[in-house]
Amino acid sequence: MAFTQGHALVIGVGTHAGNFTDVPITVADAHAVVSILKNDKQCGYPAAQVNFLHDETATKAGILSALKTLADTVSEDDTVFIFYCGHGDLGTDGNYYLVTYDAQNDGGQVAAGTGVSEAELLQALKEIPAKRVITIFNACHSGHISPTLAAGETETLGVNPDDDTKAAILGTGEGRIVIVASREDQYSYIGNDHLTIFSQALVDGLRGRGVANRNGFISAFSLYEHIYNSVHDEVKEKYNAVQEPEITILKGVGPFAVSLYKGTSALGAFDPEEAPPANTAVREVTPQAAERAAKNKGISFNAGRDIKVDIGGDMVGGNKIIHGDEIRAEKGGIVNKAENVEGDNIQTGNIKVGSGAVALGRESVAIGERGVHVGGNVSGSIITGNNNTITDNRTKGNEVDINQLVEQLQTLLQTVPAAQQLDAEDVVKHAKAVQTEVNSSRPDADTVAFSSGKLKNAAKNLAAVTPAAVQIAMQIINAAKSMLG
Repeated sequence: MAFTQGHALVIGVGTHAGNFTDVPITVADAHAVVSILKNDKQCGYPAAQVNFLHDETATKAGILSALKTLADTVSEDDTVFIFYCGHGDLGTDGNYYLVTYDAQNDGGQVAAGTGVSEAELLQALKEIPAKRVITIFNACHSGHISPTLAAGETETLGVNPDDDTKAAILGTGEGRIVIVASREDQYSYIGNDHLTIFSQALVDGLRGRGVANRNGFISAFSLYEHIYNSVHDEVKEKYNAVQEPEITILKGVGPFAVSLYKGTSALGAFDPEEAPPANTAVREVTPQAAERAAKNKGISFNAGRDIKVDIGGDMVGGNKIIHGDEIRAEKGGIVNKAENVEGDNIQTGNIKVGSGAVALGRESVAIGERGVHVGGNVSGSIITGNNNTITDNRTKGNEVDINQLVEQLQTLLQTVPAAQQLDAEDVVKHAKAVQTEVNSSRPDADTVAFSSGKLKNAAKNLAAVTPAAVQIAMQIINAAKSMLG
């Protein structure tokens, strides 16, 4: 029987035109997933609705084109399955990239614009109208190899999308689920079999091994629970280590059917009330946090379709207004220009100032109720109090003390509202990761860059409520760069 509503895009990048390490097993992983999806005695996806890109077809243009085809083809009632297997890495611009066949390596990072950036991925996902989209990443880093493995066994540090990007994916539309091969701070083990440990667990689950029969369907939650248990147990047994595949979902939202269960024709009603599996790595994100993350990642929304304006002019659901100075609600409300404006070169000052309004650029300016800060090359000052007090963090003649900056950041974030507490904890976590690495006896520039990128993205979530946190975070990042030379 066919799972006619199923549409899939499967990507395996095993070879590269640029100077990235080739990992042929990623193509084997992707091919195995394609085979099981199209098998009418297993998942039941129609063959014409499964698009497989690998090696030289998995270019940036090819991947973005395939995502656009999905957006143009599927309906709200369809199910979309996206699987990416290959390198994931930070770019020279500090953003996360999926490494494509034609991506270029620039000093161990993706040359800006040459892979699929997180912003391009998020925008493409936003255009997909389906209300059931599962996105699975088995991404690895090209440069970290563990010295503790036996000959012939390889382990790579997982550089899957970070927490902010996963939350932003949820914000691209209704019914999004994200599964990654490991938590942010864990290794993703390749192993020494024909498929990576994670992908083997995924394929086995899609075959119906270790998953529940939900009235003829495989549930996203049941599939994830099998993947988690299988990967966790195998890595523990083989390496005495921990790898926990993670699922990111909207809080209070149930799963959906990913595929048929062993090609069954005895279908019943799918029960969406299934609870997230206990004792796994479930990360629940509130709808508000997902929406905010999507905004902070630069998702553009179309006026009249994606931007909802309440009576009185409050804007919900968009942060890039491309045309026009104002948007009017049906009953006369006006939305002024966005309070949060970001860019490398902000040329005009025509920003309506409100509570916590902020503009971020290379020469940054922050304007809010509590004062004005001018950054960049003008000064290193930050706002630190409620009375427009300016504190200069620069150390004359010496580099900024990164330990002092991290301590100051922690103190500042103790005062954030309860609603932003988790965001504040993320900022502190990533700041400490940068601090720990640069203070180590042999700091790794790539690891510092990775943690710095996560710190930058996390700090943006606090820009509206604590603008000073963004500036301190950038000072930490710049201090780390300076210390590494």
